[in-house]
Amino acid sequence: YTGLVLILRCPFAAYLSQVEASSNMWGEKKLTEVSQRTFAVWANSLRKTLGTLSNQARAQHFRVVSYEAFCARPAAETARLMALIPERLEPARQLSFRPPKDMRRGGDPKTREKAGKIARSDRGARITALKSELGRSPEMRFMNELRRIVMQSACQIPDREVMDQLSRLVA
Repeated sequence: YTGLVLILRCPFAAYLSQVEASSNMWGEKKLTEVSQRTFAVWANSLRKTLGTLSNQARAQHFRVVSYEAFCARPAAETARLMALIPERLEPARQLSFRPPKDMRRGGDPKTREKAGKIARSDRGARITALKSELGRSPEMRFMNELRRIVMQSACQIPDREVMDQLSRLVA
C-alpha cells in the first residue's frame, strides 16, 4: 500500500526560509540573498516540481496538507492524514518524530533545531516587504496564486479539487 502526502507551505515563507537556511546553516550556499534572480529560480523550480507531482499524484492515494493549517490544528490534520492509512489505530496513539542524535550528514539542519516539533514562523512583515520589493517579478502571479491555494484551499476543500487547482496553475 502506498500513499502520498503533499505538504504545501506558503511559497513566500518557504522561499524566505530557504534563503535563511542557505545563508546560515547549509554548507552549500546557493540561495543566500533575496533577489529577482533567486526568486525566479525558486519559483520556476517550484512550478516544475509541482507540475511533476500534480501529474503523477493521481496514481496514488494522496492527501494535500497546508503546513499552516497543520501548525494551527495539528490534531485535526493528523487525523485527516491518518485516514489515508487503511489501518485501525487506537485514538490515544500519537505519532511523533525525534531526529536521530547521531545525525551528521544529509537532511535539514533545522530538524535537529526543532527537535521534532512543528511551529509556524511568523514571516508576515518580511513577506509583505518581499512582495513590495519583487512585485514586478514575472513569477509573482504564480506565487500569489499558489499562496491562495495553500492558505484557502488545502485542508478546506477535497484533496482532488486542490490537486486540480495545482494542475491548472502549473499547466
